[in-house]
This record gives sequence, C-alpha cells and structure tokens, in this order.
Amino acid sequence: TYTALATTYGPNGLKSDPDKFSRLPTVSKIKAYKASRAKTGKWEINTIAEVSEWAADKMCTSKDDYDNLTAGMTAVDAEHAANKLLVLGTFERAFTFQNDDGTSEEKTTMGLIFSSKRVLERLRVFIESGVPICIQADGTYKLHHGGWVLCDLGVHICRWDSSQRKYVHTFYPLLYMFCRTECYAAYLYFFKTLRCIPEEHFGLSDALDVRCGGLDRSVYIADAYTTTWPTIILLLCWPHLARKFKE
Repeated sequence: TYTALATTYGPNGLKSDPDKFSRLPTVSKIKAYKASRAKTGKWEINTIAEVSEWAADKMCTSKDDYDNLTAGMTAVDAEHAANKLLVLGTFERAFTFQNDDGTSEEKTTMGLIFSSKRVLERLRVFIESGVPICIQADGTYKLHHGGWVLCDLGVHICRWDSSQRKYVHTFYPLLYMFCRTECYAAYLYFFKTLRCIPEEHFGLSDALDVRCGGLDRSVYIADAYTTTWPTIILLLCWPHLARKFKE
C-alpha cells in the first residue's frame, strides 16, 4: 500500500502531490509502529470493547457533533478539520456462516463506519440536487494483516464525455466500513447508516433518492440493499461487468 501511494503521489507519480507525499509515513516508521503496538498488545482488535475504545474520541453521531467540527475555526483550520476521520457508528452482530461443505456455524462480526466531513458534504450535494442516484458497495481483504475487510459505499455516475467521445464512469465514495467479516448484518448496518445521515447529521427532511444499487453478485449485499430500499434496482457494478465482459 505504501509503495502504491508513494508511486502515485511522489515526484514522478501520475498524481504528483508534494503535500500528500510529505504526509506519507516511511516504511521504517510503519514497521516501528507495528512493533511497538505488538509489544503492548494493541496491534490486534478482538472485541467490540476494543473497537469502541479506539473510536471513542472520533465519534460523530449527531448534527451538533458534525457542526462543531469546524465551528469558529479559521478557513485554514477548518480545511484541515474537514479531513479528520469521523466514526459514525460501531457495531457487533451475530450471523450464520455457510461453510463450503454445506454445514453452517454461528459467528460474530464487528466493526465501524467512518468518513470525513469533506466527503460527507458531497452527500449533501446529492441530497439537495434531488437527482436519483445509483450507489455502489464492495469490499477488499488486502489492506489489513488480520484479514479484516475494508468496504466502500458511494455514488456511481456515468456520463458522456464529448471530448473523448465515450462514456466515462466515476465513483464518489461516501462511507467506509472496516469489519471482521462481510455479511448481511454488517451491510445492513452500513446502508442504514447512510440512509440516516441526512436527518441525523444535516438536519434535512429530504431523503437520499436511491434508485439503483451496484454489487458484485454477493447475496448478502443484495439482501441488505432490498431491506433498506425495498424498491431498489440491483445492478452488477461496472468494474466487475467490464472485467467479465473482457474475459
């Protein structure tokens, strides 16, 4: 991950950005941090209590919390505060896991939902525009040593680019979920968090007009979509469709 970011934002990167590059920790610092956390027993998170302890000073669960993030700040300070990680909720849920041999067992997943004020303000724009949107959710296992999953949830937009004479696909992330195991209960909490943000954080009575939901054929994501938005139209997400089409 560090190599990818350094290659992207470094002096010769495709998106060269000296400010972002200067904030990347070095490989030696990452290793030193891992060693110090392992020594104190804080490298792994195994209980919801540990999740809640880590998230305690980052929680943002109301409009007052949200508004106070940048209240009374100078423009420069508010700019930095808008990038601060915000935890919108933590969860622990029991679920039934289906093994490859057809048997099942009861397990527990846990995690947290997070974003930032800068990213969430994008959501306000979508709400106030009143335009129906297509959201998309997916997860990856590649970013955490313990196998926890990082999932993203955002808006997928397809538009015609007259200069390139082709359709261009853009994904605008809104929320992220870091959880032990992907399942229906985790995604249901994920989607319901998104659905509640307009009222709980913005004080808006208008709801987000979700018409379509993109996914990678995962049954638990599909079930969570239809529970949260009963009339939603399910679509195979563009990255998977494009890759499978070429195959």
